[in-house]
Amino acid sequence: MASQDDPQINSEPQIKSEPQSQTESVPQPELEPQTQTSSQLSEIEDMAIIECLGVVKSEYETERNKKQSFEIRVGLIMTLAGSLILVFLGQIQLKDVFPLMTDILTFLKLIKIIAGWLVYLGFGYTMWMLVKTINVKPHDNFAVHLIDESLLKEQRTLVLKRIIFTYRDLILQHRTINEKRAESFKRSLYGILVTFISGIVYITSL
Repeated sequence: MASQDDPQINSEPQIKSEPQSQTESVPQPELEPQTQTSSQLSEIEDMAIIECLGVVKSEYETERNKKQSFEIRVGLIMTLAGSLILVFLGQIQLKDVFPLMTDILTFLKLIKIIAGWLVYLGFGYTMWMLVKTINVKPHDNFAVHLIDESLLKEQRTLVLKRIIFTYRDLILQHRTINEKRAESFKRSLYGILVTFISGIVYITSL
């Protein structure tokens, strides 16, 4: 009797040990990627990355629109300056200014001489400043050719940080260029104002 009971006792732990080993090994590989993904999402939610990305994208578009605005305004000022010089050329000619410089100098003649020269000098200065407004260092663009398979495989947080810093550098460059454009355009307005006032003074002092 004792010899028959021994194999039954030995077989019981074999039956129980098989399901225990399966329950311990099956869920392990499924939980790891889920934990990784949730930790990345929570990290992004806790940081201001998305907000910063929205800000730099908005500022980037603003600086690009400034460039187009300057180009439109330069075209308008060039048209106005050209119209003014065509009107003044009929009444203000350098061949009429030179004899005034050789005559006996009076205050009225001095005003006319200065005004006659300022018409041409102001027009030339205006054109020069307008050319400088549009003829500056071109804007750099976002290097989309760097987006490849290796970039897509990187961690999302790191990629977003690199994009934000790239936008930041582009914005700083565009802003510096636009400030130079604004200064040149402002000087062109001064030039055309001098041209207009000098022309009026020359004509009215005939």
